Amino acid sequence: MFLSGAGWPMTQGLWRLRLVGRAHQPVRVVVMASSITKVADLQLTPSRTDATFALEMDTAQISVLAYGAAGTVLDVERFELYPA
Repeated sequence: MFLSGAGWPMTQGLWRLRLVGRAHQPVRVVVMASSITKVADLQLTPSRTDATFALEMDTAQISVLAYGAAGTVLDVERFELYPA
């Protein structure tokens, strides 16, 4: 598991998440609001390192968690979040 962000504020709307780095295998990325509410469940692959999701409410804290199968290699410089 990889955790990014101590909590960024975000407003309701359509957002794009982009992995700056490389996923060597498919990776599940979960976007959480206030560490307890899942707002997006995304799949990134070596050929698709960005995804769009809808945030249905303003939130004070967003965290990004990435999961892979055993042995998954994920080279992360950063995750970027910006309006889609």
